[in-house]
Amino acid sequence: MALGLFAAFANGAALPMFSLIFGNMTDAFKPDTTPDEVISTAGTNSIWFVLVGLGTMLMSFTMFSTWMITGERQAIEFRKNYFSKILSQEIGWFDTINPNELASKVANETFDI
Repeated sequence: MALGLFAAFANGAALPMFSLIFGNMTDAFKPDTTPDEVISTAGTNSIWFVLVGLGTMLMSFTMFSTWMITGERQAIEFRKNYFSKILSQEIGWFDTINPNELASKVANETFDI
């Protein structure tokens, strides 16, 4: 979860980074700059755009995968605990419950959590 949290923060920093790089790119279009300086600045900033884009892609994948793994593990633990509590019920309780609905009830209620 900590890795997913760090990746989420890094992924959230991508938009301000794009804004800063774009600001540097527009600063190159001042009236006193030469065309060679504009091309050089544009080339440097395009490399930064690609690096930030690749970092965003990596952090986004890391964020989603770690949170999905964490969520799946928690759901499995919920199902295990729910099932163990069902097994600890008195025998009479099972007479009031439709056995065909029991599996879907476990799945639906743990999904709601």
